[in-house]
Amino acid sequence: MRNPEVVVIGGGPAGSSCAILLAMRGHRVVLLERESFPRFMIGESLLPAAWDLWDRLGVRDRIEDAGYPVKRGVLFRIEDTEGFHEFLIRTDEFPQYFVRPFTFHVDRAHFDRMLLTRAREVGVDVRERHNVKDVIFDGSRATGVSYLDPEGQASTIEAPVVVDASGRRTLLATKLGRRYANPDLVKAAYYAHFEGAGRRLADDGSTVTDIHSTEGGWIWYIPLRRDVVSVGVVLDTAYVQAAPRGRDELFRHAVQNDDQISAWLSGARQCFEIKAIPSISYLSHSFVGDGFLMVGDAAMFIDPIFSAGVMLAMRGAEFAAEVISRGLRSGDVSSETFLPYEKRIRKPIAKMHKIITNWYDIMASRDRNHIFRLSQQAPLMREQLVVLLSGGYDKADMDVFLRESNSAALPG
Repeated sequence: MRNPEVVVIGGGPAGSSCAILLAMRGHRVVLLERESFPRFMIGESLLPAAWDLWDRLGVRDRIEDAGYPVKRGVLFRIEDTEGFHEFLIRTDEFPQYFVRPFTFHVDRAHFDRMLLTRAREVGVDVRERHNVKDVIFDGSRATGVSYLDPEGQASTIEAPVVVDASGRRTLLATKLGRRYANPDLVKAAYYAHFEGAGRRLADDGSTVTDIHSTEGGWIWYIPLRRDVVSVGVVLDTAYVQAAPRGRDELFRHAVQNDDQISAWLSGARQCFEIKAIPSISYLSHSFVGDGFLMVGDAAMFIDPIFSAGVMLAMRGAEFAAEVISRGLRSGDVSSETFLPYEKRIRKPIAKMHKIITNWYDIMASRDRNHIFRLSQQAPLMREQLVVLLSGGYDKADMDVFLRESNSAALPG
């Protein structure tokens, strides 16, 4: 492609979605991905609010036909002062909010490749095994990128706009000193896939994401295609440091102490060595600048507890594509032009940050007055909770939610 208008760094959900939407608006886009797809990635549990975006991206039919397990909610197994209790949040309790009140558990290698294939179809110049090493600046304005091609040869691409979708590499945020650890969420994650494990199935064959509290944190259990499950343990870093253990021991200690999950994994085959993310939550002071934007995990990551990562990445990519297109057509690609994207995506980020920190407060205090129990007695609170956990960040009113939770508190 000659004279690209946008160069996108990274081909994950954020990068592919932004590139697709820009190309569909008629813009010339080059996407550089350092790996060759399919490639493994964590973050397999999606949210129902994505259906309208899948339509706009042109991938809805492919996602429906992929054979992913249907997800109809989340089951929280929480320990409080009265012991362990289970709370099922079904996303189809309030179907009026979304195109469809269910979603899928996806294997990300397949899902991400599907999006990258779609990007090629709409005219994006997708180049895999092209490793972006740096963003080029003229003063404070980004003007392109330098990269290594598959043969290791160095080259550059110039473009009026650079989109950093480099994921946890956070290429631009690191370069500019904007990335910082989230002081409210100092957590580490350990995870693996297992084949031949048990799973929770409804009568219609649908699944849920299991979230179980455990000593020092919580466990996720996500059924995938082809008899595979994703299992992860998220632990407070202080807990990890208090009794130093290796990643395998930390993971197995949590799993073995959960009767349900250990039973499901009995006889299962572990597909790969346990992987670790030592510092899972981080933020950036700003997501935009002259000639550049950061989207998805390249901008920030809060926590995996409510499966918001992919949703926020793709929704943010859509917001970014809107301001980029407007800026290219007007000839103004300054930070002022791009700032509405940041303001818009920070609103759902703030909502999720509140409810996520509330989750960790629940586990730390073991107070029975937690949002999942209270939502059983307060219908309006229940509705807001379901909408929020389904990804309806623009439909959920946090003030109403918090007011209802305060009024529903149990005596004693």
